[in-house]
Amino acid sequence: MSVVWGLLRCVGLGLCVAALEMVWHAVMLPTELPWGSMVALAASVAGVDAGVFLAIGLVLSPLLLRRTDDLAIPGAQHLGATSFLGVAVFVVPPVQQLLAAGNTVGAVIVGAVPFETLLLVYFGGRWLLRRAIAGESAPPFAAVALGLHLVTSALCPLIVGIRQPIGDPVDARHLVLITVDGLGAGDEGPGWLAFADEGIRFTQAVAASPISRPSNASALVGLHPIRTKVIDDHDVLARGYTSAFEELEDIGFATGAFVSSATVASGSGLEQGFGTYDDAFVPPWQRVVLVSRFVEPTGHRSASDTLDVFEAWFDGRYHRPFAVWLHLADPALAPGDPAATKAVDDAVARVRELLASHDLLDRTSVVLAGTSGPGGRSALVGIGDDRVHVPLVLRVPERPQIPVVDAQVRLVDVASTVLDAVELPGLDQSEGVALGAYGTGLRRQPMNATLLGLDEEGEYLLGVRNNGLKFALWHDGHKALYSLERDPLEQHDIAAEQEKTVQTATMLLSRERAALDALEAGSD
Repeated sequence: MSVVWGLLRCVGLGLCVAALEMVWHAVMLPTELPWGSMVALAASVAGVDAGVFLAIGLVLSPLLLRRTDDLAIPGAQHLGATSFLGVAVFVVPPVQQLLAAGNTVGAVIVGAVPFETLLLVYFGGRWLLRRAIAGESAPPFAAVALGLHLVTSALCPLIVGIRQPIGDPVDARHLVLITVDGLGAGDEGPGWLAFADEGIRFTQAVAASPISRPSNASALVGLHPIRTKVIDDHDVLARGYTSAFEELEDIGFATGAFVSSATVASGSGLEQGFGTYDDAFVPPWQRVVLVSRFVEPTGHRSASDTLDVFEAWFDGRYHRPFAVWLHLADPALAPGDPAATKAVDDAVARVRELLASHDLLDRTSVVLAGTSGPGGRSALVGIGDDRVHVPLVLRVPERPQIPVVDAQVRLVDVASTVLDAVELPGLDQSEGVALGAYGTGLRRQPMNATLLGLDEEGEYLLGVRNNGLKFALWHDGHKALYSLERDPLEQHDIAAEQEKTVQTATMLLSRERAALDALEAGSD
């Protein structure tokens, strides 16, 4: 009987966690989910959290059954152990991040939370069970927890609605940033080129990583993936990093993001800085914290559907300064499919038509960037030019003196560029530069690009791209060097012919190699 009581209270604990998680979703997610989606999310959270806590309790049952005159003890042990493991699931990731950042004291403090919860729940649960066994009235714990979950879930849409007021309007330009997963250099269509013809086209733009979340995060915060600690589609961008859109929101811009793939959905950390973050295509169950950490991101929508949502948002906000990020992913979902490339180009053309129809084209700065190429051409897997050489366009109201820039630039330069495009200073933490200076001739030198990708075995490899050369350094220490001008498909290793260049590149990557090793060790 005491075990049954313990299991029921495990379910109650799961529902309490579900209630708290729904409050977290309502406060932290800038996605304005409709009532139906919020109810579906609430049901998913309740089912998963209650089920997980019950499963933990069942697994622990044989371990906790002992001969004892106090029948409340096994049930209380169920409660304590279940709460400890349940809370630990949420605590382990931030502890790992704190340790990776060298904050040992913070890691110890946060890591103590599950143990504190264990003691609190064990002694409180034992007291409640003893009252129940003695026939005294005890609070219906599971029922109260379920009620709390239902009430908080019902209030979540209201919490979202009053989440954060937008600052006072400011007199500034508008901004549109469009990033496209899977669009490589040379894949641009007429919609893209219409912006390029009026702006600056960078012929040698390089993405630091061909992986969606790391590449987009680098564009938003202006740091290499190793610096953001987002090196794959499961890593979460920490709140300690500041995105360009946070700066814009702080001074009164209406900010919105409209994304097309679950790899950059809310919960990825990329949502910070946006008053609206629309990813309504994500399945409700995938937003559950206990699920999202352990499954591949799924869900997407077409570029056309993303533009439909953006246009609805735009109609109510174009009269004031706005800053928008549009993320499109059709080419990444269907590599090599001309229809997918055309779909994103049509979406880019729609943005141009929308701005022109409201007489905003010459009051809006537009940045277009591919975040990765489709792949399938280069012999160098992971960081081949078919994956990291991407299109990049900057279109500002003033026409550039130099419309085509052949100097190498990087996607990490986008954050500083979008702020400069609306006449704001760059981010203090950014390692990027404002690319507008290339259009005036004030900046001419190429930027060295450090690369990070995954080889055929799924192991990380590093690289450097500069001066027409590509250097690759594998996890096992193997090295290769390619001439991009003579060997664009990267089929012929010339490392033996240029040993000094290989030594220099190896030294350049030593810091990145050490930092990457630390990140991988922290994730084990």
